[in-house]
Amino acid sequence: GMKIAIEEEPPAPSLSALREQGGEVSRALAGAADLLTNANSKVNQLQTAVERYALSSFRILQGADDQCFTLARECILLLDHLDIMIQRARELGEPVNSLSDARRRLCTLLETGQIEEIPANAGDVFDGTVHIATSVISSSGPEGVVVEVSRKGYAMKVSGRSDVLVRAAEVTVSAGHAEAKPASGGRT
Repeated sequence: GMKIAIEEEPPAPSLSALREQGGEVSRALAGAADLLTNANSKVNQLQTAVERYALSSFRILQGADDQCFTLARECILLLDHLDIMIQRARELGEPVNSLSDARRRLCTLLETGQIEEIPANAGDVFDGTVHIATSVISSSGPEGVVVEVSRKGYAMKVSGRSDVLVRAAEVTVSAGHAEAKPASGGRT
C-alpha cells in the first residue's frame, strides 16, 4: 500500500534537489501520459464491462465484476497518483496544466464508467458500508464520527441495482468506534 504523509513540513530543498525533483515530476508525468493512453483505451472496455455487468445474470456476475473492478481500481489508483503529483508540483511551483488536463480526462473516463466518488467528509457519521477506519483518535466531540479522510472511496452505479462499492473511503474516526472492526464488513 502507499502511505501518504500528511502535514509534513519538508526542509527547504536546494536548487539542485529542486531540479532533480522537477525531473522526477517530468518522468512521472511521462509515465502518467502512458498510463492515461492505456486508461483511455480501457474506457470502452470498462463501459462494455459495466453494461454487461448491468445486464448479466447472477451466474456470470463474478467475471463481469472482476473485469469492471480491475479496470475501475486501476483508474482510481492512477487518479490518486495524479493528485499526489499535482500537489507536489504545486509545492515546487511547477506548472500543473498537463497534470490537471490528465486528471480531468481521467475523471471523465470514470464518469463514463458510472464510477463516482463516495461523499466522505470530516463530521460525517462513520458508516461501515462505505468507510474503513484506518485509525482512531480520542476526541472531545461525539464518537464514531469521521475526523479525516485519508483516501477517497468510489462506488459504481449500475442501473437497476444498488451502488457497488469499488473502494471504501479510508478514514480516521473519533474514539468509541475502535471495537467496531469496520474492515470485517460486518455491521453490529
